[in-house]
Amino acid sequence: MPSQPVQLNLLALTPSQSEEGKYVAVLIEHKGSRRIPIIIGKCEAQAIAMGIEGVHTVPPQSHDLTIELLQKGGMMVFEVRITSYHVGEFQAELIIKKGREQEVQLARVSDALALAVRMPCPIFTYEEVMDKASVSVPLSQEEMEKMPRMLEEESPEKLEQLLAQALRQEDYERAEQIRRALQKSRE
Repeated sequence: MPSQPVQLNLLALTPSQSEEGKYVAVLIEHKGSRRIPIIIGKCEAQAIAMGIEGVHTVPPQSHDLTIELLQKGGMMVFEVRITSYHVGEFQAELIIKKGREQEVQLARVSDALALAVRMPCPIFTYEEVMDKASVSVPLSQEEMEKMPRMLEEESPEKLEQLLAQALRQEDYERAEQIRRALQKSRE
């Protein structure tokens, strides 16, 4: 049986220092300093970055198309769970909801992250995964200062989505940060 879930936030996408042509998606514990570095390919990093930036192409990229098809079917990716880690490989699940019904779908971690940033939906893992794959690094002053600025760069529509998500998760501290950024965007 899995332990308590640990919420994660996508902190950064950066070129890998150890594997040429690869990138690292750095996830950070929502209320902590442990980080999980996940090695992903260039295309996967680009898909995640496009989701973060809200870039849509014609025709749509696979992840945008997936979201569109889910929404047309009355479904949504409710949350992403990184369920296991073994020898450098992560496993993920998408929790997909339609009304009160819930389905679990296996997914590559990079695809799950690309969908999570588009919905947006929360990302979770478990203590077992954190114990095996995380490193503890306190937030730098620059990272702490950057987080509120990142919110200010979001569109009002995206901020409203993030606010709704924070309220659903009862993360009132984050909700207040988002609410302030939303007010500034409307001034």
